[in-house]
Amino acid sequence: MAGEAHPMTIEQRFHIIGSPSINFDYAVEFREAEMWPKLVPLDLLADRMPLLLGRKNPARVFRGSIIRLTERDYEIVLETAEKLMGKR
Repeated sequence: MAGEAHPMTIEQRFHIIGSPSINFDYAVEFREAEMWPKLVPLDLLADRMPLLLGRKNPARVFRGSIIRLTERDYEIVLETAEKLMGKR
């Protein structure tokens, strides 16, 4: 979904407010994004996603940067979202 990381442009830097974002040197452009009608609560994912297993505070994984998910983590998010929104 996202393009390759690239150095931030002057325009992108202009729109950055606050820490930790002001410390970033690179950005990515998204080719597509889909807004879901409901949020997927992290507590529905924390015991299933390999990325989050065994962490005291799973939310910290997503703070401060863009994370590349493995295919398995991505599938778990999609499966959970579909169940939550009644698509299965």
